[in-house]
Parts: sequence; C-alpha cells; structure tokens
Amino acid sequence: MANSCMVFITGLWGGNDEYILKTLPAQLAARNVTFVTAPPLSKAEVWVAAENLDAFIKNKIVPQYGQNIHVLGHSMGGLIGRYLVSNIWDETSYKILSLTTLATPHLGTPLSPNESSALLRWVHPAIDDMSYEGVAKFNEPGGEHYSPPHPLVQNYSYCAAISSIWKAGDLLSAYVYWRLGRGLKEAGLDARNDCVVPLFSQYFGKHLGTVPVNHKYFSVKSDFNSPDLVSFYEKLIQFLEMERQDLPALHSR
Repeated sequence: MANSCMVFITGLWGGNDEYILKTLPAQLAARNVTFVTAPPLSKAEVWVAAENLDAFIKNKIVPQYGQNIHVLGHSMGGLIGRYLVSNIWDETSYKILSLTTLATPHLGTPLSPNESSALLRWVHPAIDDMSYEGVAKFNEPGGEHYSPPHPLVQNYSYCAAISSIWKAGDLLSAYVYWRLGRGLKEAGLDARNDCVVPLFSQYFGKHLGTVPVNHKYFSVKSDFNSPDLVSFYEKLIQFLEMERQDLPALHSR
C-alpha cells in the first residue's frame, strides 16, 4: 500500500512496552504498513532525544526502508518530532514527508511542574519542558529551541479528550482527569482533557480530529471501549500517502 515508513516516537516514559515496540508494528506489517517505533527514549532533554532520533533514522531506517519518512510523535514525542524537523533535519539525507503529533502538549500542561527541581530532573530531565512555561522555548521566535512548522513538511495533529470521568479507563486516570479539569475550569480555561493534556494544548498544523480516548491510547493496546489502534494507524498512513501529492511542488521551490 505505502512506500514510506512511519517512524513513531513515544512519550516521556514510553517505548519499553512490547506492544508498541513489536506487536503493533507486526500487525501493521500484515496490512502492508511499515511502522517502526524508535528505540526507548533515554533520560534526555527534547533536543538531545531529537539528535538521537536523527541518527536512528539515518543509520537504521534509511538503509532498510528508504528515504521517505512520516514522523509520528505521541505526547512529548511530538515535541521531539518538531525539534527534529525544525532544527536538526538537513533535508538531504532523508525526506520527512509529514509530521503528525498525537496528544502532544504544544502549549504545555499544568500537571507538569513550573520550576525545575533536582529530584524531578533526576526522574526525567525533560519533565519541566511540558509545563506552560517550559514549552515556551519551542514556541517563541528567536529562542534557542524554537521549533516552528517546516515549510517543506506537512504538519498535522490528532487530539484526544474523553467526555466524562467514566471514560478514563482506570482509577488513576479518572482522578487526574477530574483534578486537571477542575483546575482548568477554575483558571477560566477549556476544561476538556485526555487525563494528562488539555485539549486546547494539542493542536498543531492541520487538525485531523479529536479521538474520544485517554492520553495513553496512541501507544498502548486498545481496550474494548477504544477505536482499534491498528486500523487507526492504517487509515492514517493511507491519508498521509494520499496527501503526498502536494509535496513535489513544495520541494521544487
């Protein structure tokens, strides 16, 4: 079906699950979709993870699957993808056809701390990059880590938001959904969220839709209440490949 490779970047603590590393790629391969999950993220800042991703694509993806790449980033993985496209990709060693972010906190999330602490940065050095203040470094022009949309790459986003606490999936997610929603409402903001990230924070590029699922949906095996994840990614690559017709004109400029 497709002659491009989907390179999937997991979130803050993702990438170690057998399902996203092996099972899902195998199920998609049976449907003629090349889906490769990048290696588990090391405890590194977003920009360091993006450098590691660039090396992985050059050394592993291109020799095996070719130069045409669709980048998908879940949660923090979307910020890594943005940084890769804007600041590291040299446009000659491989072709990034599109970047699709999935429930990514482009405008941050109040669940992340506003200030760094030694303990939190030991847990993960990029954890404070997810706060409202932390993501500013990726969004403000002139900043060291400014990561705007690339003019030669098609940019898309999928959002996630559940409709009620009963859709959270587990007790911890339900509690966080309630706490996050209450805090957003008290701040006079849109309270809709996916148990981790506010809905208003997830938009980037062309919005492809809002999936009624919790935050972890895009990286874990779907439960009986969620849309089939294999079909979701199969339909996404079909769409992305169809959208490629606009790219030759862009790259000829």
